[in-house]
Amino acid sequence: MIPVIIISLSIQLFSHVYLQEEFDYTWRDRWVDSTTHEDEGKRGTFVWAAPEKKFDKEASKGIKTSEDSKFYHISRDIGSTFSSVGKTLIISYTVSHTQKLDCGGSYIKIFEEGFDQAKFSGDDQYAIMFGPDDCRSTNDKVHVILHKGGENRAMKTKIKTKNDKNTHLYTLIFHKNHSVEVRIDEHTELLKDMHEEWSYFPASRIRDSTAKQPSDWDDRPLIVDETDVKPADWDVPEYIETNTEKPADWDEEKDGKWIVPLKRNPLFKGEWKPKMIPNPSYSGGKWEQPWIDNPEIVDDTEKDFGFEKLRYVGIDVWQVQSGTIFDNIFIGDDLVEYEAFVNATWRKQHKVEFPNESTPKKKDDSKSAKKEEKKVEKKEKEGIPDDDEGWEWYTDRW
Repeated sequence: MIPVIIISLSIQLFSHVYLQEEFDYTWRDRWVDSTTHEDEGKRGTFVWAAPEKKFDKEASKGIKTSEDSKFYHISRDIGSTFSSVGKTLIISYTVSHTQKLDCGGSYIKIFEEGFDQAKFSGDDQYAIMFGPDDCRSTNDKVHVILHKGGENRAMKTKIKTKNDKNTHLYTLIFHKNHSVEVRIDEHTELLKDMHEEWSYFPASRIRDSTAKQPSDWDDRPLIVDETDVKPADWDVPEYIETNTEKPADWDEEKDGKWIVPLKRNPLFKGEWKPKMIPNPSYSGGKWEQPWIDNPEIVDDTEKDFGFEKLRYVGIDVWQVQSGTIFDNIFIGDDLVEYEAFVNATWRKQHKVEFPNESTPKKKDDSKSAKKEEKKVEKKEKEGIPDDDEGWEWYTDRW
């Protein structure tokens, strides 16, 4: 029993849930409205409301934009500063459009310490921005933007939003192996190496540009057999004359000189070439420069996609048509706790909206994990880095 207890304690010690916000009736005690745009009459107000279909009249409620063509700025202090460097980070929440949304954002932002909640506006610098942005179906996309190196850097892949009146679960996961995953309603829409999505970040390993190909490197798998000799009867003409006789009525003045028709010689074998044999000096294909640690990276924090001092979560949107409900915000690094939170919130709501939909079978990640482990072992033997192009990342989902 002792080993089991030790393992259980270690999981609790090294996993964290920073925020679970279900917006109960006490939500205003935790959330701060910004005064930005108040004097101009352009500040919108959030109200406590539930979607038309609900699994519980209280538990289904979130905060809803209530006025058209307004700015909405509201934020919450998570309570303590935390770091995502070298860790998994999960950011998840639900969005429900009770209106026909032609143009408007429904994303959230994560801020580091030093953020002024009372003066919160679109000009405040965030660390992470995530979520859907809809505008007349021409530029609908899910944002994932990181503030790194003094700039806001959007990921390359475009993911379409879910713009209807159902409740949708948006989840962003930064895995410890530097892969990024975006899920919508538990379907993985993106799973990629972060170095591919954000080219700003230097790769941890690069090709050694100073390495030169060895002078005796031979990349020819096959060579000519010098002992092979052309057969004596090989050289025959490609075409030979037929036995056709000149027609009796052939008139050379009118028809021209008679030429006997030719046919392809069945003994013709084409150009002779000596056979090929395995090259005993074959070095293993095209030579490539070996991988080395990137000398531009002086410490691990420079190649990490995490943030040191995260503290606040905020909603900062402009909506032409109001009616969007934000709910069920989860921030943490524990996928088990995340699944439990989703079970208690979104899955119940989803079952009400889609009562006839069967529960999807849980993917057996144990087989894929073993498969990926074998790939890792192979790559380590061959000296290929984790962030090599084309690598199918193994996520620490379970």
